[in-house]
Amino acid sequence: MAVRSLAAAFLAAWLSVAPASAQEAAAPAPPAAPLAPVFTNFSYYDHHWIQWLPDHPVYEAIEAQVYEGPGAQRFVRVFLTERAPPKRQTYYFSDADTAARWSSGRAFAREISLDSSPNAGGARNLALRLTDAEGAALEWLVEFDATDVLNSSGAGSRPSQGHAGDTAYIFHYYGNSAVARRARLTIAGQVYQYDRREGDAVRRGPKTGYTAGSYTPVIRLGEFACEAADAGLSCSQGRLFERTDENELRTGRFGYAGLNQITLTLDAEANVTSYTHAFGEHAFRFEFEPALPSADSLRGGERFGYAVSLDGARVVTGAITAVRENGGVALRWTPENPSWMSAHPMTTMLASDRGGYRLTLRAGSS
Repeated sequence: MAVRSLAAAFLAAWLSVAPASAQEAAAPAPPAAPLAPVFTNFSYYDHHWIQWLPDHPVYEAIEAQVYEGPGAQRFVRVFLTERAPPKRQTYYFSDADTAARWSSGRAFAREISLDSSPNAGGARNLALRLTDAEGAALEWLVEFDATDVLNSSGAGSRPSQGHAGDTAYIFHYYGNSAVARRARLTIAGQVYQYDRREGDAVRRGPKTGYTAGSYTPVIRLGEFACEAADAGLSCSQGRLFERTDENELRTGRFGYAGLNQITLTLDAEANVTSYTHAFGEHAFRFEFEPALPSADSLRGGERFGYAVSLDGARVVTGAITAVRENGGVALRWTPENPSWMSAHPMTTMLASDRGGYRLTLRAGSS
């Protein structure tokens, strides 16, 4: 009995110490960070004007976009695009906070004088003034005949012209439009004028004029990071996803007037079924089939279908293939429809990083 008592005492003493290390070894791993496979910007504009500048030595185009908010609230951005690749852009914003946060190209906050009036056909004349980056006056007029009407030629998805090609992967989508009768830009004391010629309205290629409604959904290119945070997800640039219920993670509102918000929808295993970037009432959505697992779960060889939609209308469908590469996993996005998008693949490179992952987004398949 003494021997048994001694053995029992020894076993009890050992158990009093051993469970701590055993329990630590058996403790469940923290939940994997849900995979947000893209990093997006998104805006919708009620009005969009553009003038192409074939004679300007640096810029190929000037554009203005206006979002008409509730009441007297109005957000304006004006930008010029360089002709030489990667076609960098200079932006002027009516909202100082947006200009301060902007990270693609040069950005400036400006008082922007913008007058716009529609004709009977819905085409809108434009008179715009601001002070440019060099402190000089910039003046821009776009004018239409009284009989010019909006039409659906060129509406819907359009290929990117390569604008900001080093910083953004863009899904252009436009409403109905009209070709201007004339447009005149005065910049740095020089005048650049467009006068409509017969056949311009039906001629293929870029056109100077006005569009009613334009979506600017963008996948940001570059390096970003996400990590698990409490029951949610913390990503670069302060994008904190919090759990709203068992199937959803959602950021707080951000950007101009708090119009932006991003939602990750999850299945029962916390795989991502959709990623939705909202701008007010408008939605830029990615859907995945099957759902995307966490970055740590990808082994290479997996294949997923994806669909991109704007306000419920599908604009792109394709496939994602996971490939082991450089110690991580590359998600190779191959657009299949519309056919012209097949020339524009994209890659998300994933690498595990301290309870989360780093993602590098780049245009192209390698």
